[in-house]
Order: sequence, then structure tokens, then C-alpha cells
Amino acid sequence: MRKPRPSVADLVARFARLTKLDMEKAIGADAVGMLVRLKEETSALDETECVIVELKRDGRISARRMAELLRRHQKECLRRR
Repeated sequence: MRKPRPSVADLVARFARLTKLDMEKAIGADAVGMLVRLKEETSALDETECVIVELKRDGRISARRMAELLRRHQKECLRRR
């Protein structure tokens, strides 16, 4: 039997802790720049999305991994509603 997949929020929080990412910088409004402007119409980015983008900006994850994590996170958020 397969173990259930951990949530994206848990994965991102753990990875940010392991890489000692500055969470204040990651969650700040100016940290995500263009993405905030693109997503303004729908809603603000949550903490997990900000950290994922900051991990990409620091070069700690690839663009492909960032897209995969954001996709999975959105899917989890929609399932919770």
C-alpha cells in the first residue's frame, strides 16, 4: 500500500527550513513582484505560493519544479473548498 503524498505546504515549509530560507523576505509583498500583479484580479498569493516563488528566485528549485508545486498546491486548495 502506498503512503499518502504529503501536502505541498508541508513539503515547501520543510524545504524552506532545511535551506534556511528567509521567510520574511519570501512572504513580503515585493518578493513576488510580477506574479502578484498577474494574480491581483483573482486573489492574493498565499504563504505557500510566495515561498515556492522565492525558492525559485534563489535558484534552489527549477522552473519545472516550481510549476509542478504550484499546480499541485492549487489542486489541493480547490479540493479543500
